Amino acid sequence: MRTHVQVALGATAAFFLLSGLSLVVAPEATHALYSRDALNPAMTGMHGASLFAFATLFLIATHEPAKPIVHASAVALFFYGAGVGYQAFFMRTMPLSAPVVASLIVSLAVAAFLAISLTEPAAATSATRSVKAAPRRRRPRAAQPRRARA
Repeated sequence: MRTHVQVALGATAAFFLLSGLSLVVAPEATHALYSRDALNPAMTGMHGASLFAFATLFLIATHEPAKPIVHASAVALFFYGAGVGYQAFFMRTMPLSAPVVASLIVSLAVAAFLAISLTEPAAATSATRSVKAAPRRRRPRAAQPRRARA
């Protein structure tokens, strides 16, 4: 399972790195793919920088997928996906372009995968612990003669 988590985090890091790079290097060309509002170079650069930060987190987690950092990655991806979904479907400030839909699907799917991968060992150990063993029967002690009191 560790390898699957590393592959998922590595692919997500590459996706977020390319998305962030496109927003930082060519904001005019990629802004229309992510927003219906007028170009704001500061916000576009900030979004690109935050995607770089996500990619860095995922690369660190790929190198050493300890449970706390994988958990943090899953939570971060969930909140990012929830934010993209909110902006696209409720606020309608993001067009349903290929990059927006891809980031929504990638973030929520990988968040769900990481959350499931974190809970599998816990579910397996709790399932084995919930089965109660049959109570042990005590063997009757061999009758010992009583000592006489002096």
